[in-house]
Formats: sequence, C-alpha cells, structure tokens
Amino acid sequence: FPSISHSARPAMPREELHPLDEWVLDEGQTVTYKRFSQFRGIPSSEAQRLLDEFARDNEGRVSVVYLVTGGGGGPAGSMHSVCLVAAADLEAVKGEMAPVLSTHVYSVQAAPPASGHQLWLADSQAQVDLSVAVKRGETNCLEDNRWGAIKAGTER
Repeated sequence: FPSISHSARPAMPREELHPLDEWVLDEGQTVTYKRFSQFRGIPSSEAQRLLDEFARDNEGRVSVVYLVTGGGGGPAGSMHSVCLVAAADLEAVKGEMAPVLSTHVYSVQAAPPASGHQLWLADSQAQVDLSVAVKRGETNCLEDNRWGAIKAGTER
C-alpha cells in the first residue's frame, strides 16, 4: 500500500463516511480499514483513505492506530517489519525503519485500544457477520473475494 499523502483534498461527502460517526463517536466501536471496506463494499485502499479523512476531521475526538511496514534491521537489512502504532508513536517508529515502505490508517476508535485484542475483535465480528450473511444467501466480499487477486470460481 502506498503511504498516505496529507495533501489538500476536498472534504468527503458525509454519506461516504457513514456510519463512522455513529460507530466510533456514538457507540465507541473500533473500526478497522478491513471492516469498513467490507461494510461499504469498497477496496481497502479506499477504506484507508476514508478512515484517514474521518480521523483528520475528528482530530482530538478519536484515537488512530497506523500500520507501518518497512526495513527492520537484521543482517544487511534483510528483515521486514510490520507494526501497529499509536498516532503518538508514529514518527518514532518510522524513524527506526529503513526504508519505510508503507504507512496507512489501520483503525479509528474513540479511545486508544487497551490491547491488540480489541483490534482483532473488531475484524473478527465483521467476519462473523459476513459469514452469517453468506449462509442467508447474500453475496458479499467474503464469498466472492471481489477485492482479491485470486477470483472465486463460479462452481459451488
């Protein structure tokens, strides 16, 4: 994933950010880019961009966790690191990686997550909801892998 650019962008229409206000600000839920992507039926890169926009629009009201990937040391820089990082620690973690390959919003929530379990639980519940929908005969990204590089077959 490319790094997020904070260049000037027009404000997102409120309907594109729906239901983030409700989920994050009213209900205190953790929303990951994966969950938002699946809920809205949009590519993960678009979900990341929208979460970034929401976080910037609500700075001081929400907590943001970023996913950062890059070089992590090892012999001749052979290791690759993937880190989930609180916004307050973002620049320090990026300073330790050479090179930084990717940075994007991983999740937004009303308060900093107490543990990684909170982030896992947000995605886990989304997977359960999608599985239940497939059992009801609904088509969604879990069934047809519409955003994946490998397309699902048409045979059942």
